[in-house]
Amino acid sequence: MNIYLEVKDNKFMKFITYFIIVNIIFLTITNCQNESQNKNQKNNTLTFQNIIFPNGYYILKHRNGNIAISGTIIDGELNGVWKLFDSEGLLKNAIYFYKGDKIVDIDETDYCMHKIKLGNANISINIPEKWNVKQDKEPLILVATKEHSKNKVFTPLVSIEKTNMPKCQTFDKFIDENINILLNHYSDIQINEKKLDLGSHLNSFEITYTVKLNDIIIAGFIVIFNKETDIYTITCVSEGINNEFMKYKDLFTEIAYSLSLNE
Repeated sequence: MNIYLEVKDNKFMKFITYFIIVNIIFLTITNCQNESQNKNQKNNTLTFQNIIFPNGYYILKHRNGNIAISGTIIDGELNGVWKLFDSEGLLKNAIYFYKGDKIVDIDETDYCMHKIKLGNANISINIPEKWNVKQDKEPLILVATKEHSKNKVFTPLVSIEKTNMPKCQTFDKFIDENINILLNHYSDIQINEKKLDLGSHLNSFEITYTVKLNDIIIAGFIVIFNKETDIYTITCVSEGINNEFMKYKDLFTEIAYSLSLNE
């Protein structure tokens, strides 16, 4: 459910004002609380005159129609990435919440993206502007990495591979085979979530996992798209400790599903 709240002088203004005041996201983003308060304070269930905010994706807009704040509420609590935009539509801050608690600040510059054309076909994907991008021929057609940080062992990475699905094989069977390959290759892999979507024109599959490589915990998010006989595999990885993956899961999802296959 998407809920759009317009910032205007109307009967919802009191409701919206209260919504802004009670949310720790607004207090945190505008630095009205210090870091210790954020860590020790649990965000209460979001209510207004005994009405619990319904589950959904909330969008609060500026007077000019640009998005001001966006984020998800689940069971009356802030969850996932909440973003704050200025009146010109530029992202100013982003924070990841889980069950009402602030978990980690997010590098908002990662959400400043540009469109990268893949190969000669009319295929493109959005990649953060500040990331390093290397393009090549099939099958590995793109690798994008964030600038390496001195205090990080592993830098976030996104790769795109284009292959062809074997003849006489269905997409779900193709996925089953590749999951088995993944399980056989990494004995200590832990699959956290997976989802298969068989559409009329485009099939998709996504999987989230963690694995230990050379004493480093890596978290991965893979999305596979199938259009006719073409397979596009988007692999996104980051460190899997200290909430690092939470920083990038929303970004990885946005990148992966920005893939345009208008050939």
